[in-house]
Amino acid sequence: MFGEKGFAFIDSIIALTILLVSVLALTSLFVFATNISENNKLKTIAVNLAGQKIEKIKSLQFSDVGLENGNPPGLLQHNISQTVNGIVFNIKTQVRWVDDASDGLTPQDSDPRDYKQATVDVSWQAGSLPGVFKLSTAIAKQSEDQIAQGGNIDVIVKDTAGALLEDAKVDITTGPSSPVNDWTDAAGKVFFAMLQASNTVGDYSLTVSKSGYIVRPDLVLQTTTIANGETRSLEFIMAKPGSLSVTLVDPLGNTIQKQSKLTLNNPDSGQVKFNQPNGYFDIQQMFPGSWEVIPFATSYDYTGAPITVEILPNNSASLTITMTPKPQGELKLNVYDGVTGNKIPDDDVTITDIATSDAITAKTDVNGMLDIPLAVGTYDITIEKAGYVKQAKQAVIVDSTVTALDFYLNPSVVFGSILVKAKRRRNGKPRANVWIRVVGQNYYKYAQTNSQGEVLFDNLTPGNYTVYRWRSGWRYPRSVKVTAGQQVVKVYKY
Repeated sequence: MFGEKGFAFIDSIIALTILLVSVLALTSLFVFATNISENNKLKTIAVNLAGQKIEKIKSLQFSDVGLENGNPPGLLQHNISQTVNGIVFNIKTQVRWVDDASDGLTPQDSDPRDYKQATVDVSWQAGSLPGVFKLSTAIAKQSEDQIAQGGNIDVIVKDTAGALLEDAKVDITTGPSSPVNDWTDAAGKVFFAMLQASNTVGDYSLTVSKSGYIVRPDLVLQTTTIANGETRSLEFIMAKPGSLSVTLVDPLGNTIQKQSKLTLNNPDSGQVKFNQPNGYFDIQQMFPGSWEVIPFATSYDYTGAPITVEILPNNSASLTITMTPKPQGELKLNVYDGVTGNKIPDDDVTITDIATSDAITAKTDVNGMLDIPLAVGTYDITIEKAGYVKQAKQAVIVDSTVTALDFYLNPSVVFGSILVKAKRRRNGKPRANVWIRVVGQNYYKYAQTNSQGEVLFDNLTPGNYTVYRWRSGWRYPRSVKVTAGQQVVKVYKY
């Protein structure tokens, strides 16, 4: 009896297990069927959106079928979005000229703009299910156009492995037909047809951009010249960037706290330079490849082997470079007033290393003095102070030696003057002992002409003044504008 009950219990368990497996299978099937149904609904919406967009394009005038500042130009936008039933649909429109082989291809075809092809891509994301639907149509010319004059630019965009890059934006930023832009097709190409001929050499400038990519540094901006009936070809190379961090340290491993720079060389990309107030560099958006690194830091030398670093796409590289301190001397400056001999405080000092062109800026103290350690070498020293004439000297810094320089600054010309002459009208001979008065803001002075018929009013603050001559009272006013460093002459003839 007990054995029969045990077998009955086991049978029940097996039956329940089979039932559970069946329910789970049916549930998965139901979910799968639901997802297919939902995806079909979304695709139906996308088909309708694409069809509506194509119908709108067909309703436009032929000359309006194109993108804003596009190739060809027109009224359409490249990217828009539309929300239906809570789902965002991205609608991307592309219009391209088509060179039909039936009448010959460029360069045999004098005008490769045979017809336009409009393509609408509708994409969406519903949960983890992405979707895309594409629809294209050809737009024929409505009438026979006049023979066009112009030249062409053929652009191809690749990555470093030679793979062609689609959907890279190409911009013509300068030139008679600018601005105009387009996106590369599946063959990585854009063909700008029938552009106006150049006015000057190299007046057409082109750039390329694509999300997640950078252009090889030597190809970032390319220029070309357009001639009627000719096609210019340009190639851009792009890659996903890497990054590089470099730390310049002293022999004890401390980060150098002086002006530093890096020069990076690549046989394809050329040379790029970076400057920092200290020895730490965090360089993003580096073009992949093998780069030679040349470090520099004020008062330090690099004596090691040449440094080469490999930059990989989407990867970060790092370097620590030990620099050797240069021998040092000391520079002592004193700045004086060239007229009074008194010390001039708070002067602006610029110290430029002649060998490297690196500059250090500093200020003298309240006593017009500056003591500063410098690496051995030759320097241009410039002193500036408001109200004084700038002065420059050269200093040679010797190891473990103090080099002293004295600067005597002459005051800047901050005043003007008025010279008044009195003459006889009949023969032009000078009139002596004529009283002249000059009046200005916070200024009042009068004096007599000398034996030469002249009187000078100097040290005048720039501004507006009035000159008078005495004749039974101050009469005959003359307006005068005084400028720093200049003399104004006024003549009275009577």
